[in-house]
Amino acid sequence: MPTQQLLQSLVKAIQDNKFVCEEADRTPKTVVDSMNPLILLHKLWAHVGHSNLRVREKCAVSISKCVSKMDLEGRKEFGLILLIQTAANLLTDKLPEAREST
Repeated sequence: MPTQQLLQSLVKAIQDNKFVCEEADRTPKTVVDSMNPLILLHKLWAHVGHSNLRVREKCAVSISKCVSKMDLEGRKEFGLILLIQTAANLLTDKLPEAREST
């Protein structure tokens, strides 16, 4: 999944239209379940600092699920320091969902 499509999915998941929101909310979950977590983590990481709080929240939850699926070697390959820095940044996020996902 290209990074731009992933961002579009994250943005659609925060819309007011309940149907669009529910469908778009399922997409990141499906992608996390079906894609290599290391590859997806690189794509998600590009959006962890997005200016929209809700996009950051959805991204944080997806990152958390990716990291949970990875073994220690996969985490080392991505970068343990980068993961810790990302988690620390998300712990100070304004949205509780983003903070709780870390």
